[in-house]
Amino acid sequence: MALAGDGFQAILCGDYSSLPPPESNTVRIFLSSTFGDFVQERNKLTREVFPPLRAYCQQQGLEFEVVDMRWGVRDEAISYHLTSELCIQEILNCQKLSMGPAFVAFLGNRYGYRPFPAKVSVPDFGILLETALSNQIDVALLNRWYRRDDNAVPPVFQLQPITVRFPNYNSRDSALRQKDREDWWQTFTLLQQLFWKLAKVAVRGGAMSPDHAHKYFMSVTEDEVVSGIFNDPDPNSHCLCYMREMEGVHDHLSDKVAGRYTDVCSSDTGTPVIDTEAQALLRDLKSKKIPSRLSAANIRTYSLPWLPHGSGIEPENIGHAQYLDRFCSHVFADLKGLIDRALAARSTGSSATKQLSDEILHHASFCVSKYESFHGREDILARIASYLTSNRSKPFVIYIYGAPGYGKSVMAKTAASVKEWFGGPFKVKLLNRALSLNPPYKWSFGQVAGSNCITLRCKDRPTSSIVHDLSEVFLPQITTFKIIESVTRDEVMVRNSSRITINKNGSITIA
Repeated sequence: MALAGDGFQAILCGDYSSLPPPESNTVRIFLSSTFGDFVQERNKLTREVFPPLRAYCQQQGLEFEVVDMRWGVRDEAISYHLTSELCIQEILNCQKLSMGPAFVAFLGNRYGYRPFPAKVSVPDFGILLETALSNQIDVALLNRWYRRDDNAVPPVFQLQPITVRFPNYNSRDSALRQKDREDWWQTFTLLQQLFWKLAKVAVRGGAMSPDHAHKYFMSVTEDEVVSGIFNDPDPNSHCLCYMREMEGVHDHLSDKVAGRYTDVCSSDTGTPVIDTEAQALLRDLKSKKIPSRLSAANIRTYSLPWLPHGSGIEPENIGHAQYLDRFCSHVFADLKGLIDRALAARSTGSSATKQLSDEILHHASFCVSKYESFHGREDILARIASYLTSNRSKPFVIYIYGAPGYGKSVMAKTAASVKEWFGGPFKVKLLNRALSLNPPYKWSFGQVAGSNCITLRCKDRPTSSIVHDLSEVFLPQITTFKIIESVTRDEVMVRNSSRITINKNGSITIA
């Protein structure tokens, strides 16, 4: 990422308030789908697509990671209703860390699991209770399972852990565990139906808008799509969606596995029927919402026949096998395309300019990570501030020196404070380097001094006119000192240098 213009000058002067995110060397992808109906696709991707993609990324100097939540969430997390929250957090992590693709959605004929929220805002909870009171709806179950949490900001009504009411939910005794899990599922179903009823009545009465009430009907899969696609500022660079239609599955609801491939509920007679509400939500997601956010190039659709009395997707069937091969070929090409696009965007501009920009940004980000958690040591900061401001007519370098754990993070706090100490932006040029960083930024003194000289020369000039090849200054120290001597006195800060030593007793020495 090449820094330039006002942003570059601001960072040089110690303004780290708007740092761009550091470039990542990781491709991290979250896979989203209903689990039971995409087993064959996900298994084939794991065997045949992800290994060559990982090898390709390694050739480009990148790590390749896949987040597949079907591998399981701990029982304790399930008991505390954290499954959805963990999934959304993993999506956010992928968006933050991934270079290129971050989210891939697979959608079939099934809308999927629709849990009620584990947290309900205080205003929403009040609307639901008012709706129940005015319509004579019993909410004893709601009040039994939800407790107000005033420690949350803002306060919420929190769903209690399953084990509060069913202590054997995670028991090692299989019989006790089975009974409590069956009892919880019955409770879950009653709570789910209660939320649906209250939300529908609230919408009809005008207490809630349909869009606001949608969260009480939304599936986990759509929740992931919202986080992964709709909350991404540039989804066409980071997201892909694959939609599969199993033709004829609705005509064979009595098939043993049909319930894994579409939304089914029981009729009054106990026979399986289509869950029309869930199917309507799925159609809206696939035909309206996603196409409104993703370009056609990022969406692929497939259609294949349902095999009566079969097991769903059957690799032994020629048509299904061809679909799986075509699907995997598309996923590989699409992911590689997004990776290549990100690599091409990264390489924009001269390599030398990018090298210097990356170095400056890397050290600035490291500085921010240190001073954000810095507290105390006001006496040390006061002495440093006094020394700097009393010598503002002289250029100088300050070296913060100390053994591990002695508090060298004071350097980061100093870097963050110099703009304030010197009265505003562009009154001081800041060169911040942490010599203990890992490669490629763990350099010799000569390398750092040479790089600093180039950075100083960037003042009031575009970076590209100064930097030709950063490797030119990666020379022995004698050569680097010659470079330093050739820089004009108002641009160099080495000759008038000071060293701040943090002593064992916490005192400091300025020499």
